[in-house]
Amino acid sequence: MGQVRKRSVTEQQKEFVRYHVVERRNPTEAARMAGYAFPKQAAYELTRNPAISPLLRQARQNGLSLQTQNLREENSHRGGQKELSLQPHRYPVSDHFKFACRR
Repeated sequence: MGQVRKRSVTEQQKEFVRYHVVERRNPTEAARMAGYAFPKQAAYELTRNPAISPLLRQARQNGLSLQTQNLREENSHRGGQKELSLQPHRYPVSDHFKFACRR
């Protein structure tokens, strides 16, 4: 039977994750900044790499929780004037749009 080899994440891959998620660069630019010779191809491979996916997910989650914490702190410094809402906004759908979708 074939064995699945677990690979460790390299420093260059960690740099890619940092540039892509923390500094909000697109994958190709993040790969270029991380020092990959062929950034477009590297970006494609890295975003589909099973060893990198958990790092991307974790970095995004950490970034989201930090943003939420910063918003709450900012709100408390303003005297709590507004309630922080993390729920998505619901916009009414116009009748024209409903009619167009029925066709």
